[in-house]
Amino acid sequence: MTQEGAEARTRRGGKARRPGWTLRFADPRQEAAFRRDYFHQSLHQVRVSLLVGGFLYAVFGLLDARIVPDATTVTWIIRYAVVCPLIAAVLALSYTRCFERCVEPAMALVGLVGSWGIVAMIAAAAPPGSYLYYAGLLLAATFVYTFMRLRFVPATFVNLATLVLYESVALDAAATPPAILLNNSFFLVSINVVGMSACYYMEHYARTDFLRRMLIRDQAGRLETALAQVERARREAEEQSRRDALTGLFNRRHFRDILAVELERARRSPSPVSLILMDVDRFKRINDTCGHATGDEVLRRVAQCVGRGLRRPDTACRYGGEEFALLLPGSDGHAARHVAERVRAAVAAVTVGHPGGPAAVTASLGVATMPAGESWDADILVDRADRALYAAKRAGRDRVCVWEGGEAMPA
Repeated sequence: MTQEGAEARTRRGGKARRPGWTLRFADPRQEAAFRRDYFHQSLHQVRVSLLVGGFLYAVFGLLDARIVPDATTVTWIIRYAVVCPLIAAVLALSYTRCFERCVEPAMALVGLVGSWGIVAMIAAAAPPGSYLYYAGLLLAATFVYTFMRLRFVPATFVNLATLVLYESVALDAAATPPAILLNNSFFLVSINVVGMSACYYMEHYARTDFLRRMLIRDQAGRLETALAQVERARREAEEQSRRDALTGLFNRRHFRDILAVELERARRSPSPVSLILMDVDRFKRINDTCGHATGDEVLRRVAQCVGRGLRRPDTACRYGGEEFALLLPGSDGHAARHVAERVRAAVAAVTVGHPGGPAAVTASLGVATMPAGESWDADILVDRADRALYAAKRAGRDRVCVWEGGEAMPA
C-alpha cells in the first residue's frame, strides 16, 4: 500500500472504497491482507468462544430433564451427539495450519448448527418448555454477532437464516399462542437489528484500525529507510572528509587520529609501530616544467605506489603537498625498511608523459620505528621519521634512510 493511498483511505474513515454494506476492500490484495491480519488478531478469542460456547451448550443440557422432560432424549442428542462434537472438532481444527483458510465457514457452521439446534429443541418440546427455550436463540444470536469474531456478512447470514427457520417452525406450531409468537418475533428481530449494527461497527473499526496500522507501518518503514539513507550519507561524508580528493588516500587529519590510536594500542600490547614519511623529489620542478596537470598525475601515480600491497592494519595517507605517510602497526624496523625500499623502487619506475617528453619520478623516504615495550609520543615518532626523510634528501635523494640510535642512517 502506498503512503498516499493509505492516507486517503484513512481520511475516508477506513472505508477504502468498500462496495456498500459488505465492508470488503475494493483491492483484492488489501482484502486478503486484512483477512490474514483479522485471523491472527482473532484466533485467541475464537478459541475462547468455542470453549465457552461448548461449555454453555453442554451445561444447559442439565436443565432439559426438568424443563422439557418429554423431549430430553431429543435435546441431548442435539447437544451431545451433534453440536458439542462439532464445536470440539472445530476447536481441534483451530490448532492446524489449514484453519486460516476455513475459519469463517467453520465458525459459521458452528453458529448455524448451534442456533438451529435450539430451534429443533423448541420444535420437539411441548409448551411451556418450548416457550422458555426461545431465550436460547437470543443468547445464540448475541454470541454469534459479538463473541465468535465472525465478520458482518457471515454473522448476519447465520442469524437471519435462524430467524427465518424459527418463524417457520413457530408459525407451523398451532400450539404457539399469537401473543407469545408476536413477542418472541419482536425480540428476535430486535436482537438481530442491534447485533447486526454492533457487528458492522466492530468490523468497521477493525478495518479502520488495520488501515491505520498499515499506514503507521508504511511510514515507519519509510522513516527507517530515510534514516538509513541519512546515516549512509553521513558515513560517506565523514569518509570523504578523511580522504584526499586528488589521490584517494586518507588525509593528514585522519592520519593523526589513527596514529594516536595505534600508539596507544602498541603500549598496551606491547608491539612495535613503524612510520614511513616520503617526499616526491623535485616536485616543484615537475610542476614548473611539465604543468600542474602533470604534477597532479604524478601525485596520483605515486599514491598508487604507496597504497599498493598494504596489510589490513596499515594506513597510507597524503601528508601534505607532495609528502606521503605510511603507518605500519606491528612492523619492526627491518620490515619497515623493506616496505620503504619497495615503495621507493615502485616510484622510481613511474614515468608520466607530457608534451615535453616523459617525466621521471623519484622519492626520498624516512623510516622511524618505536620498538615494542617503549612509549613514544606521536610527535616524537613523526619528528624522527621526518629527520630520516631529510637525511635521505641530503644524501642525494631517491633513497631510504632510517632513524637508528639517535641519528638517521641509510637503509
